[in-house]
Amino acid sequence: MASKGTPDAKPGDKLERSDGPISHWGLFTGGSVIHKGPADQEASSKIATGKTVPGTVKEESYETFSQGRTVTVHKSTLPSGENTKAVAEARKQIGSTTYNLFKDNCEHFATSAVGERRSTQVENFERVAKNVDGHLKEEFKL
Repeated sequence: MASKGTPDAKPGDKLERSDGPISHWGLFTGGSVIHKGPADQEASSKIATGKTVPGTVKEESYETFSQGRTVTVHKSTLPSGENTKAVAEARKQIGSTTYNLFKDNCEHFATSAVGERRSTQVENFERVAKNVDGHLKEEFKL
């Protein structure tokens, strides 16, 4: 479900904020959102290189996380009572960390909290890159 106001979400649900061609992910706590990103503007400018940069995990209000954009709620599939544990574990990670666009991004963080560690955005990118590579090799006999 997409929302621009307060989400119809419960603690442990993953939130996906639309940022154009990419999305930013976080974990809903019941009133705020825990999410991971580059530590600062300098780190943000280097993430497309694929290198690991300084990062941070922080807890902010839903309004700050959403930035007025559309947010999709991905309901947790954890057994009853496990959502609270997932939020508590995510809170333990608040502070300085590292960030890698391809190996350790915001979606990896949000999905790890609920035991699914993956990034569909990276998987889709890798699939497209592989198809383009195959096409170029075939087209240009590389």
